[in-house]
Amino acid sequence: MENSILYALVWVVVLFVGLRFWRLRFGQNEPNLGFEYAFLVKSAVGFLFIYLYAHFYPSSDAFAYLKDSRILHGVFYKSPVDYFKFLTGWNQSPEIIQQYLQDTKLWSRGDSNLINDSQNVIRINSLLFFISCGNAYIHAIFMGLISLFGMRHLVLAFQQRVQLKSSLFFWGMLALPNLLFWSAGILKEPFLILGLGLIARALLGELSTKRKTIFLISGILLLVFFKPYVLICLLFALFFRNWSRLVYRHIPIFSLGTFLLFCAGLVLLFPNLRQKFTDDLTVKQIDSIHVGEGGLYAMKDSNQFYFFYNAHLNRLRVKDSVVELLEPTDAKQKWIYRKNDFKPIHLEPKGEKWILYVVEDSSVSLIPIQRINHSFSNLVTSAPQAIANALLRPFLWDNGGAMKYPSALEVVGVLGFLIFAIIKRRKLNVEEQKLIFTLILFSISILVLVGWTTPVAGAIVRYRIPAYMAIFVISIFIISIPEKWKQQTT
Repeated sequence: MENSILYALVWVVVLFVGLRFWRLRFGQNEPNLGFEYAFLVKSAVGFLFIYLYAHFYPSSDAFAYLKDSRILHGVFYKSPVDYFKFLTGWNQSPEIIQQYLQDTKLWSRGDSNLINDSQNVIRINSLLFFISCGNAYIHAIFMGLISLFGMRHLVLAFQQRVQLKSSLFFWGMLALPNLLFWSAGILKEPFLILGLGLIARALLGELSTKRKTIFLISGILLLVFFKPYVLICLLFALFFRNWSRLVYRHIPIFSLGTFLLFCAGLVLLFPNLRQKFTDDLTVKQIDSIHVGEGGLYAMKDSNQFYFFYNAHLNRLRVKDSVVELLEPTDAKQKWIYRKNDFKPIHLEPKGEKWILYVVEDSSVSLIPIQRINHSFSNLVTSAPQAIANALLRPFLWDNGGAMKYPSALEVVGVLGFLIFAIIKRRKLNVEEQKLIFTLILFSISILVLVGWTTPVAGAIVRYRIPAYMAIFVISIFIISIPEKWKQQTT
């Protein structure tokens, strides 16, 4: 452990010196955000992240990503060609995956829709193994650095549109507990934040056309590869921004009203599209509920698996990754690579043996959500509950571990600051109002999607990070800033 920390600290020092040299040598024309010192904070949080998950949550997805990345990295030494194919997505046949990646936990899970596809996180971290030598702290350091670059681009995108000093804006966002913590781990959040920052810089920053194009394409690709639902919400919000330039362009609130009516009309005019959207969300919700409730997944063959509830595990024998049914039981069946529901099935013991796929414990922060059940009316009526869950959870009285308290504090802090900003708001011009409505649509879209599909408060606080970032930006944008905290204009 001591050697791992020492090696990681060497990297922290090297990167700190490099970042400071880069700022002093090339960043004279940009505001001093204290970026290299923020890197030290981020690295410290990354060390804490690894320590907590290594000692208290060793079976978490954070370490599952690291384990799977190690396995994928090992393919390079067996067959560099096959490793390159895995990196580029060419190796996707069940046979080749079984040959090299049968011991991974997350690589194929996205194919069965249990959780979002995680292969790109595994690919990136498998590359980091070439310099990390398997040191988890090194991975956390680089993930934190990636997220910091995203925050930097986001602050620079808005620096000419907010009154607050850029350094205060940057450090205020850095202090958001869930943003600070989860973007320092071996997860998808660092790439999400970088993608959002690049897109914001491309759309709002004063850059050359070439740089705008590069940033925009890079940001879109990052969201496509790591958080496509965030890209969908962002495109929805940007569609309104363009709409507001054409319809009631001098009265933003009217423009917003007509936009919402137009969207409602599209929903009514295209029932097939509406039902497909409802069906996709139903499947995602069911998958998430199963993950939250926990259970055992056993591969029947290369095309389908069975799901057994935790309460029925005493009816199974599990030995050496082989599952055998001992007593009659109810289970669920699902076909791999198909976006279909889990189908109820009754199984009788016939001496069949299946391969253990994964065992999930029930989440301690499971919360009740209204089932969609392929009904668009259920989707609509459950929207208020979905937004409330995603915006306000966890409550102090919710089930969960000690990590719920910083999240509950974040809810109070972010929403309290928003209310204070509204009370102390400044007068906004027409273009500023349009941008605020764009951010509101983006944050609400994120919240409702997360609330519809996520029954675990511990996951909600991660998935809503983009919405909380947008709410924080809205607050900074509208509040009247005291003179001593304002940016110096020339």
